[in-house]
Amino acid sequence: ASLAAAAAADTAAAAWQPPETISAPNSSNTAPQLAVNAKGAAAATWLRGSSGQVAARPHDGGWASPGTIPGGPVMGEPRIAIGRDGYPATAWVGDSGHVLAMHGGAGADDLTANDSGGADPDIAVNEDGDAVAAWSGFDGIGVVVRASYRPSGGAWGPPRLLTKGTGGTAVRADVAIDADGDALVAWTKNYRVFAAVRPAGGDFGAELQLSAAKQTSSPPQAALDAGGHATIVWESTSNQGYHVIDAAEGSVGGGLSQGKEIAVDGPSSAPSLAVSPSGSAVLAWERDNGGHRVIEVATRAGAGWSEPDVLSDPLKNSSAPSAAIDRDGNALVAWDQATVGGNHLAY
Repeated sequence: ASLAAAAAADTAAAAWQPPETISAPNSSNTAPQLAVNAKGAAAATWLRGSSGQVAARPHDGGWASPGTIPGGPVMGEPRIAIGRDGYPATAWVGDSGHVLAMHGGAGADDLTANDSGGADPDIAVNEDGDAVAAWSGFDGIGVVVRASYRPSGGAWGPPRLLTKGTGGTAVRADVAIDADGDALVAWTKNYRVFAAVRPAGGDFGAELQLSAAKQTSSPPQAALDAGGHATIVWESTSNQGYHVIDAAEGSVGGGLSQGKEIAVDGPSSAPSLAVSPSGSAVLAWERDNGGHRVIEVATRAGAGWSEPDVLSDPLKNSSAPSAAIDRDGNALVAWDQATVGGNHLAY
């Protein structure tokens, strides 16, 4: 299968451009990840068999030929981010089991050179080029979460252990970074949601448990706006007897709140969060309405979330919502919707 990309023109009456194949011909490609910066430059990474690929596109040009991620076969899926310079920042696990990161065409940096390696890395970069990465590691007893920070033009710092205790069952971490270089990492450990923050120029603080102790939670999604306001969402069990969507908010300097239920009207799952630099946010998820799975959405323009709205056809099954928002607060949600002729993408 080939990897294709399409973009919408930056006009009031935007129209989707024809898809463009960006992977090599006659190759099998999976697991695409896409990042776009404020100028419209884009970067993508994906797997070609077990080999990681990466390609970039300037805001006013076409896609460059893909390059191969160094370090041999990629374990898991590579992750990507893009800064103002238009160069992709990529993180992945090499065949050595170590977490590697690369910015632009520079060589790969081993973020786990002095420990036992890692898995499931995530990476974020701001417009100035400051970057943060986090991953799951092993402390000899259980799974832990570690993170590293790289200032613009500098080198990656030594890994910081974010989880307390003697390990546990930790899964994929999610990272965010704001314009000032404040960083946020969120993850699950033993099916509870935790987070840690790093103020610009400082170091990572202690882990904070955000989810209720008696609830089971899925891996969270984390976001920071330009002012350092944090939003973290996840799927959780509840006292209602079904899964709901929880959210926690706060700031890098002021701390994080405990999670609160956002979607409680029925069994809800698969949250997708997007936050603009100004703090406007859109949150989409699946909900079982008793006969079909529908896509619901809530927005945040100031303090507090709106009441949920149903976006999809309530008489058809829909799944896999994906939310996006621009700097002006204009939001877009796409999802997979069942039809008579098969499943189709809707937005």
